[in-house]
Amino acid sequence: MTNANAGFSYNALLQIQKNWRNLSVSVAYNYAKSKDIMVGGSTAATMWGSMPVYTDPNKATPGYSNYYLPHRVIASASYRLDYAKHLGTSVGLIFEAAPAGTNSYIYTGDLNNDGNTSNDLMYIPTTDDINTYVKNGQLEAAKAVNGVNDLRTPQQIGAQLNAFINQDKYLSTHRGEVAQRNASGIPLVQTSGHEHHPGRLSDYRQRKEHDPPHPALYDGPAQRRQLPEPQLGRLQNAEHHHSADI
Repeated sequence: MTNANAGFSYNALLQIQKNWRNLSVSVAYNYAKSKDIMVGGSTAATMWGSMPVYTDPNKATPGYSNYYLPHRVIASASYRLDYAKHLGTSVGLIFEAAPAGTNSYIYTGDLNNDGNTSNDLMYIPTTDDINTYVKNGQLEAAKAVNGVNDLRTPQQIGAQLNAFINQDKYLSTHRGEVAQRNASGIPLVQTSGHEHHPGRLSDYRQRKEHDPPHPALYDGPAQRRQLPEPQLGRLQNAEHHHSADI
């Protein structure tokens, strides 16, 4: 056993912020990239067997880290309104947009004979590869399941495989390569909400009449509400894996 000198992680943040007497606005964008040679887990066997690999599972091959977010946007705004000398209300809004996670495209089966049947990264075939598979009879219909037969021809299976690859941004741009671990992002998810602070101005606020606005200066109870937003993508597989039967 030896140590490995591989992997990296970095983040870049761009933020624009502006404060007025009663209004504060902030918009931030974060770009991140992270690669490692091992995934976290409770046991050595779990860490070794759950990591998507290509060929030798013991080889220290860098891959994209679990749960990293390549892109993230956060915007917020807060406004304070004072009235009746000793009363005030503060309202805040927040918006976040970021991928819901990452995917690894894997085969169903044990291609590298390491004893694991759900961690072998998928080779992304070109159109010529698929035509060769059809010509050589390498694309076969699945065996009957619960008495239901797969009646597709090799030509139909090849056409469906080609269509699946073409509709995916990552797969369609990496034909002829082995898919990298966690390289495909789950579609964007948007979240927004607001916070309302009604109440009496605190004694501290009365002493500091010209302090910048801040929701904590009010004694009233905070009211929070989550606003529904349309989600452009949902996580369909808890293990963040896509499987392909070829």
